[in-house]
Amino acid sequence: MASQFQAKQKMLLSTTALLLVAVLSIVPQALTPAESQAQSSDTESQQSSDCAGTPTISSFSVSPATIQPGQTATLSWGMVYGATAVYLITPSQKSGVATPGQMTVQPDQTATYTLQAICGGTKTQAQVVVSVVIPPCSGTPTVSTFTAEPMLIQPGQTSTLSWGLVANAEAAVLVSPEGKTGVGTPGQMVVQPGQTTTYTLSGYCGNYVASRYMTVAVQGAESCSGTPTITSFTASPSVIQKGQSSTLQYGQVSNASGAFLSGPAGIIGVATPGQTTVQPSQTATYVLYALCGSTVLQKQVTVTVQ
Repeated sequence: MASQFQAKQKMLLSTTALLLVAVLSIVPQALTPAESQAQSSDTESQQSSDCAGTPTISSFSVSPATIQPGQTATLSWGMVYGATAVYLITPSQKSGVATPGQMTVQPDQTATYTLQAICGGTKTQAQVVVSVVIPPCSGTPTVSTFTAEPMLIQPGQTSTLSWGLVANAEAAVLVSPEGKTGVGTPGQMVVQPGQTTTYTLSGYCGNYVASRYMTVAVQGAESCSGTPTITSFTASPSVIQKGQSSTLQYGQVSNASGAFLSGPAGIIGVATPGQTTVQPSQTATYVLYALCGSTVLQKQVTVTVQ
């Protein structure tokens, strides 16, 4: 009886030993630093063997090749053969790219773009140039549009300034409380003013300047409820000859979170009472707005140019 028990015990130990050997043969063993480096070298050798000789770039082009400030161009490239890596090098960065592919760029000055293909120690590259040309100008620039959406915000919210093409200009400049910034046109910018703020977009051509204004109103600076009041709003004189000026005069605006003057050049925040001198080139209507929450009161005057 004892001998049978001992035989079964020996068989169980033998089976357990075989299973342990099988498991150890499956579990991966940690590599020593030397073994790890050797394995890395083998991998690199395998990658390098994926190509041989000089890589081939089938095509690399740009359209259009000449733009004006604020405009964009599209880089396009075809298949790249016999390379382990392909990079696009711009004036600001170098990044890996898939082929074929394309990218839209908007340089503010003439720039060179390089497509580089690598196979081991061999490199092949192709280049294109985007020329940024400032058009000649003469006389007064034109600023097509300048808007803010939304124009009325709560503290902590944002508004998007958008502007159209500034034509016949050497430069376009956006003026904000943070300073002056040259901008491409058309364009846009997200702003987050802490208080009611007026932004100015100006186009320059020599000594000639054309500007539009936009005010983003931030509610909560002054408490109000109900309907605002505007005591008066007049233009003197209301009829002028071309080249003459008129003075807009506005009385006290009360029970309002802000007062704004709208005209052909845009919308600006104004303190009341006050006045503004205008010189419209053609008959123009000016509107004085008073805001209290979602309630808006307005008065308007027209300056007739004969």
